[in-house]
Amino acid sequence: MLRVDAVFARAAEIAARVETVHRPYVAWIGATPVAYGWSAAGRTRFGLPPVSFSVPPGDRYLMDFAALPAWRGRGIYPGLLQAILEAEATDAARFWVLHHRGNVASARGIEKAGFKLAAEIWFLDEGGLGLVDAGSEERAREGGGLLGLPVVEK
Repeated sequence: MLRVDAVFARAAEIAARVETVHRPYVAWIGATPVAYGWSAAGRTRFGLPPVSFSVPPGDRYLMDFAALPAWRGRGIYPGLLQAILEAEATDAARFWVLHHRGNVASARGIEKAGFKLAAEIWFLDEGGLGLVDAGSEERAREGGGLLGLPVVEK
């Protein structure tokens, strides 16, 4: 159970996201909300320590997804991703989504939704983060440009 102050902090974060043109999406099964995610435009961030970046017009960054535990493993996450792509198609031509390297379920859901791996984010020996090409040097460079991170050799 969340503490009351945690709920208010989350509510403030949600309000700030909506004010910056981020759009929340909720997946429902009947009358039950079972998962959520966000489509971000403009200024946003990911990770700890946070990497801040601007999503250019015509792009969207899909972020902060979760499915209720009882509903996981039922294809809801890839379905929610696909629904967002369809809903945002008139405003965006390119979509970006990240997942933690160890989150295999998220990686599978992203792949089932039709996304292709562009790059991996690595901690650099000299500090900071960099992208390592995952099969498409061009897409890795585009991702590095979006995130403001260098593309490096593995």
